Amino acid sequence: MIKPKIDSQYLIHTLRTLLAIPSPTGYTDQIVHTVSNELKQLGIPLELTRRGAIRATIKGKVRAPARAIVGHLDTLGALVKWLKHNGRLEIVPVGTWSSRFAEGARVTLFYRYGHVSRYHFAAQSLRPYLR
Repeated sequence: MIKPKIDSQYLIHTLRTLLAIPSPTGYTDQIVHTVSNELKQLGIPLELTRRGAIRATIKGKVRAPARAIVGHLDTLGALVKWLKHNGRLEIVPVGTWSSRFAEGARVTLFYRYGHVSRYHFAAQSLRPYLR
């Protein structure tokens, strides 16, 4: 089997671009637009579903068996439930997110009216503040 040549620079650039786009559940328009444009530049036909998913098709050499690759563009993490009187956030997990990953995490807060704030929790663990 001949191994395809992997363009490491392209992969690194693409991953950095995608990882820099905040994409929490419900706020995926920008990353869907970016991925769609990249697929179009690669000549891969695609369609957007009613729910905002990308369905791209690459025809293979044989029709059967059918194969698919599925991925998520949204970022799982936590939603802010409440801002406590002491200034700490009460959060609830989304998906299989674990509070032990919060230590040292970068946090982006999306507000109702489009404002975005970014924070970095350097050493303090959020675990005691999670419900």
